[in-house]
Amino acid sequence: MPDRVPKVLLGEDTWIRDFGGRPNLAGAKLHVGSVDAVVAGVAFGASMGLPGNVNAWLLGPDPPARKATSEYVVAHLSPDGSFDDGRWGLSVAGILLGFLLLPFVSRPSVGEYGSRSQKPPLPQRTRFWVFLFAKIALFSSIAYYASVDLGFLLVPPFSPSSEYLQATSSFLLCLLGLGWTLRDQRCRCPVCLRRMTHPVEVGEPSRTFLAWKGTELVCARGHSLLHIPETPTSWFSTQRWVCLDGSWQFLFAPSGETPILFR
Repeated sequence: MPDRVPKVLLGEDTWIRDFGGRPNLAGAKLHVGSVDAVVAGVAFGASMGLPGNVNAWLLGPDPPARKATSEYVVAHLSPDGSFDDGRWGLSVAGILLGFLLLPFVSRPSVGEYGSRSQKPPLPQRTRFWVFLFAKIALFSSIAYYASVDLGFLLVPPFSPSSEYLQATSSFLLCLLGLGWTLRDQRCRCPVCLRRMTHPVEVGEPSRTFLAWKGTELVCARGHSLLHIPETPTSWFSTQRWVCLDGSWQFLFAPSGETPILFR
């Protein structure tokens, strides 16, 4: 056969399953992907030092051969450019399981508003939730692609252990990412989305059921206060936002200056 014609070396299972084990298959023309090639032979088991569990090997034309490089056909891409073997479902299932188990691992609430506190305008509240959903989408994407990489990097690809690792890593990465996202969102101002600062201990343990005891944080720009109870009770079970009106602005320095806060 001419040297410039690409050659295909079939795996033993492929030769038996798709070609009936024909002994005179050498020299037959095949269409592999977008390449027309000629069958050069059949590799039995792990002969010739080739990796196993592969349907076929495409031996490149003359230019790659002169560079002494080997080319292996490991898969055929679907029309959308992804591996059409269903492995994506393992990562998706792990991410969905992380969403389902999150309420049992972490408190998903990001706070409520006090009965006497006015709520921020609707556009600012919408931006607060859009920011939260954007972080959730980002960490879900990271969990998906990182789990696929781990499934092919740490263990032999397409093996049972690879599938287990991919599903487990997607679940753990999603759970850890969502937990961090909620903890980060709980400490952000609902108006300007900056992290709350200047934590101060408020109250006494003996007045837990009469007043409240916990930590108070404040937005450095004077938009809101955040009350976090130390001991959740029936009337104060989650953190509360207290939005500040314009009368509080004299306590906060303009942008670029050090704020003066009084307690």
